[in-house]
Amino acid sequence: MYNYEKAKEVLGDKVIVIAIEELAELSQQLTKGLRGKMNREDLLEEYADCLIVMEWVKKYYDLSDEEIKRWLDKKNERNRKKIEEGVFR
Repeated sequence: MYNYEKAKEVLGDKVIVIAIEELAELSQQLTKGLRGKMNREDLLEEYADCLIVMEWVKKYYDLSDEEIKRWLDKKNERNRKKIEEGVFR
């Protein structure tokens, strides 16, 4: 992955703006897929961009792996329950 420290040095706080933009571009690709207009390579590109910028967000806000894992576990359990109860549609 691209070196966060170098990105932060060059871009400053814009790393968060770029993260927001990349997440929006993934959202756009997903909605294109729902309309039957998905390009797999474009989806893969935006997915990869999001993985990179999510690492930037993690470092920018000093989020630890332990904190993230705790929330992943919570959210996965919550989603599992919602799916089983039929309320996650």
